[in-house]
Amino acid sequence: MKIGLLSVALSGLVAAQNFYDRNPQIMELTPKTFKRAVYGTNHTTLVEFYAPWCGHCQKLKPTMERAARALDGLVQVAAVNCHVEANQQLCMKHGVEGYPTLAVFHPAAGKAGGRARHSREPYQGPRKLRPMVDFSLARMRNHVRRLDGDKLRVLFEDGGSRPLAVLASTRDRVAPLYKSMAIDWLGAVDFSFVAAAKLPKDTPVPDRPGLRSCAEHLAGNLDRSALLLFDPKSDECHVYSGKLTKPAVAEFLSKVAKPQEGPLSKRERFLETLKGSKRTRRSDDDDHDEL
Repeated sequence: MKIGLLSVALSGLVAAQNFYDRNPQIMELTPKTFKRAVYGTNHTTLVEFYAPWCGHCQKLKPTMERAARALDGLVQVAAVNCHVEANQQLCMKHGVEGYPTLAVFHPAAGKAGGRARHSREPYQGPRKLRPMVDFSLARMRNHVRRLDGDKLRVLFEDGGSRPLAVLASTRDRVAPLYKSMAIDWLGAVDFSFVAAAKLPKDTPVPDRPGLRSCAEHLAGNLDRSALLLFDPKSDECHVYSGKLTKPAVAEFLSKVAKPQEGPLSKRERFLETLKGSKRTRRSDDDDHDEL
């Protein structure tokens, strides 16, 4: 009899255990942490509402872990264990009727503040890695100003009052990594993008020496992407030459302004507490390597 009761107790314990407590890229959320983690950000969040005893959830778990790895530093990934009694009202609030339920939360259009109410969009596509990742990336807010040659010339003539990051890319699209950096420094650094093929043939000659230095660096044909950072306070142009990883670029940008989110921010330290002590140092191969 005692063995039977012990078996039932242990099975109940296993069923209540969180799936992702040991995953360094996924936050296990509760009603106390959900609001700050999901709504208190300008980043997009992919959330799985699950129950550990659910066979479909168990089958999805490896895909969620791979998706979290692919989205690390770009889109937040979180989970809520709806089997835990304290979480059940939160799951009901978000319309969870079956497991697993996937949803993407993202800031409403036109809202720049982290406290703005987010839109909740259910994910009803294939429960496969690529569709889930693509769906999440497509919901990232884009705070990068896309320029052509004429707009770049006007930008250099003006300069603005905030630090300015300009990426001249050999690619024609704004990479998710660059979008994520713009979100991290939202309101502190203005981010712009220009395809190298659309750089002006004649170099603008701004009055400010720092802007002139940036403009001259972009003159001619670029055979590789170039990231420049203009600091209006010191009137200096900084040219990035390091690895294209988020931590490295964050260190570069922090020369002129502190981020609101992402690496080096106070918020990042809060998010790490949700992941416990499971965060480990990643190899360079694990980081996103394109701007």
